[in-house]
Amino acid sequence: MKVLSRKAVQAQGALMAYLAPKLAQDAKVNLAPLFEGLSAKNFKDKKAGLVSGLKSATKDKLAKDASIDDVTQLLDALQEAEVQEGADTDPNTGLPMEMEAMDTDGNGAKLLAFLKGKLSPADMAEAEKLCKGEGAADQPLPTPGAAKKPEEEPVTKGAMDAALAKARDESAKNAREIREAERAVRPWVGDLAIAQDTAADVYKTALNALGVKLDGIHPSAYRAVLEAQPLPSRKPKEPIAADAASVKGFFDRFPDAKRIGLQ
Repeated sequence: MKVLSRKAVQAQGALMAYLAPKLAQDAKVNLAPLFEGLSAKNFKDKKAGLVSGLKSATKDKLAKDASIDDVTQLLDALQEAEVQEGADTDPNTGLPMEMEAMDTDGNGAKLLAFLKGKLSPADMAEAEKLCKGEGAADQPLPTPGAAKKPEEEPVTKGAMDAALAKARDESAKNAREIREAERAVRPWVGDLAIAQDTAADVYKTALNALGVKLDGIHPSAYRAVLEAQPLPSRKPKEPIAADAASVKGFFDRFPDAKRIGLQ
């Protein structure tokens, strides 16, 4: 692993924070090669190469309507942001030494001012940490819009069986309620032509057929509303008119019938 200068670490961290909200979801870019050999002394000379390298690395990977056209302004702010260079490795261990804190009361403040409003609060906090020399600059870029996933516990066979049993019970209960509702509405609307998904849908369909307005009525009250509706009236049977001639002929044949109140 190549050890970066402190200026390179500073630039890498700032550009990571700058790019994170601009990348398309699931897009990944590798910026590490851009900062190899970069130092405070040659930063100005390599700035143009950084711009072209960033545009090449992010080609077809930016979110819709996102742009890095203002990255030059960020690099200008980075150029002015002083960082104390020194030995980049510990002579005892050979490991990279911690980066000195940036002068956030001077030029470093310009960098933070540039980033303000362009980053989310969380990313801005990370940028401030980097300016203070905190955090690891070699952390991967976060995926925009991706929330941290909680650790998922493995699903056991028992839990799966319980979930399936619950689903079956709920399905059977729903079917019973639908059948009951279909029987309940039959005196008002007869058998429904179209099957419904829930009992509430059965009552609603019947009430709509009766012209009942259901605005503001909770589905749990549909059955009570239906039962409050009068049953469809049946046309009364018309009495059969008596034939006058037949009546007269009857009493002619049976004259004593008049005396027992049959007339």
